[in-house]
Amino acid sequence: MMERMKILIAYDGSEYSDAALTDLKRAGLPVEADVSIISIAESWLPPPSSYEILEESGKDPARSGVARSLALAKRAADIIEAFFPTWNFTVEAHHGSASGEVVRKAEGWRADLIVVGSHGFNALGRFVLGSVSHKIVTDSHCSVRVARKRHQVTNAPPRILIGIDGSAQSDLAVRTVAARHWPHNTEARLVTAVGPFMELPEESVENQMQHVREIQTKACELLLKGGLSVSTLIEVADPKLLLISEAEKWDADAIFVGTRGHSRLDRMLLGSVATAVVNRAHCSVEVVRPT
Repeated sequence: MMERMKILIAYDGSEYSDAALTDLKRAGLPVEADVSIISIAESWLPPPSSYEILEESGKDPARSGVARSLALAKRAADIIEAFFPTWNFTVEAHHGSASGEVVRKAEGWRADLIVVGSHGFNALGRFVLGSVSHKIVTDSHCSVRVARKRHQVTNAPPRILIGIDGSAQSDLAVRTVAARHWPHNTEARLVTAVGPFMELPEESVENQMQHVREIQTKACELLLKGGLSVSTLIEVADPKLLLISEAEKWDADAIFVGTRGHSRLDRMLLGSVATAVVNRAHCSVEVVRPT
């Protein structure tokens, strides 16, 4: 019997977090799942205004902040339950660093996937915490989905773009997409950046291109078995720029990319492709890690 998927959702009540909840409907997630919704009362805040000092006079800021965060987590659970009534929900609130608390919870709970909005706000709504999602992607040991709101609401089947380069990490991204529960007619597009070939002999270039075509053919077969429609693209380009531009041109709902492990060097290498895509893509991005 397969274990139920464990999904950790970070929620702060911002429009970006609300977009992450709506995005769940187009993420191919299972009908049955264990879901923990966490909201964080930030431990570091800018100096309060005079009005805020009077309003909070006599209260424990940490306790009141956690209470507000718990109310937000319960609100998120109510919203998601309308989409996924058979999911099993728990809610909790913490006080501390948003990214640190989310990663700590994910590790202790052994989450399969973290879902977070691309940006957020602190408890007073004073400033955008765009670095939170970036730090969660960098520090977590499981897959992370950084969600963005679609410019136009649509009931069309999802369109999933997958970066593939023949590595074990990109193979995992393909297998992850193939194993999800997608609506009929969901489209997947495999994108591979090659070159530049500089002054390589024509025979050598053709051998490399044939190798890439074989990699994509194998991935296509797996996705077709998963019930998806599949198209491919091979182009001489920078991989991060190609993924970002093609996702926008193709109107993708999400980009799936694999990444390496958890060592310091691996985290530095992450910035070359996955982090650039997370930061600059117009759509949701799922960074896939083995669990």
